[in-house]
Amino acid sequence: MASPQIFVPTNDLTRSSYWLHDPRSCQALAALGDVLVEGLEVILHTPDGSSLTAWLGFQHEVNCWIAYPGTR
Repeated sequence: MASPQIFVPTNDLTRSSYWLHDPRSCQALAALGDVLVEGLEVILHTPDGSSLTAWLGFQHEVNCWIAYPGTR
């Protein structure tokens, strides 16, 4: 399976993490169904069309998925 694609609403690919709370990010995450787990490798896509490989973690305290650049 190819890495799922997740939208991030920034063109800044230098961050150490990306909070995935944008409605388009949430929609892409919801579409993953049972595949959505911590550690999943994804491809982040920006508004200008750039992309970046990242892995997912979940912050239970704020109920939000976060993408961390790189591979796990």
